[in-house]
Amino acid sequence: MEEHITIIRKTEGEDSYAQLQEKALKKVQRIAGKVWTDYNIHDPGVTLLDALNYTLLETDYRLGFSLPDYLTIYQHEFSARQHALYAPSEIFPVNPVTVTDYRKLFISNIDDLSDVRVIVHSENGTYDFVLDVWPDTSDTRKKQIIQEVYKLYHAHRNLCEDIGSVSFLEYDILRVCAEIEIDDAVDANYLTAQVFFEIQEFLRAGVRFAG
Repeated sequence: MEEHITIIRKTEGEDSYAQLQEKALKKVQRIAGKVWTDYNIHDPGVTLLDALNYTLLETDYRLGFSLPDYLTIYQHEFSARQHALYAPSEIFPVNPVTVTDYRKLFISNIDDLSDVRVIVHSENGTYDFVLDVWPDTSDTRKKQIIQEVYKLYHAHRNLCEDIGSVSFLEYDILRVCAEIEIDDAVDANYLTAQVFFEIQEFLRAGVRFAG
């Protein structure tokens, strides 16, 4: 069956354009007084008024749609970032600004990372990071940590800042000797572990905060 497109004529009270045109002509007649007497369609002034009313009517029609409808390509999903529409957290982020901020950022988000030494090169806006991990950390895990550092840094860095080098802290082998008298009731293995832990924390200056 052949389909026909039909246009339903609006009643006099529903025709927004007719209402705009009528009110606009009355306004112009009141303002112009006896200076302007030609209000027919062919008059340039009425033509401009006609175009203005059509523009107002079209604007009112378009404002009835939601904002994403104006910015969405046909058969595509709306993407705010393509139109430079960013979330408030992206426009005004709480990015790291001090050495301590960067240390907290990395240590709080990367497992097996106990401390970070941040070296600032203020002359060119770059940062070097020296990472502190357990001595027995595998090479595979170290590579993963470096990747995590780069990813995390670039997700939070400030404008005009960049990352320089990323390396791991190298340890020297130290020998600790001590004579300790303990009671028979004290677990020697547990005490040895405590001593080892305290020495390690003292030498490594590990960070004791978490985000």
